[in-house]
Amino acid sequence: MPFLLYASEAVSLSRSNVHILNKCFSGAVCKTFGIGDSQSVQTVCEAVGLQDTKILIEKRRERFVDKLIANDECRDIMLCSSYL
Repeated sequence: MPFLLYASEAVSLSRSNVHILNKCFSGAVCKTFGIGDSQSVQTVCEAVGLQDTKILIEKRRERFVDKLIANDECRDIMLCSSYL
């Protein structure tokens, strides 16, 4: 999963791109657990505590922005760029 979501917090993904990532993830779950239908994928994801791809991306983006704000240099750059 980290490989599929690499840098997703730093870019703006369209719905179709998020859907494609979700399909890739579902395919990986199918191969890993030897299942073939979407209901089984959902059951496995719930059982192991995996959230929807869209939610994972949103959480990653929140952590990314929080870290930027916490960094003094980045915060100053963001503030300066908002005045331009």
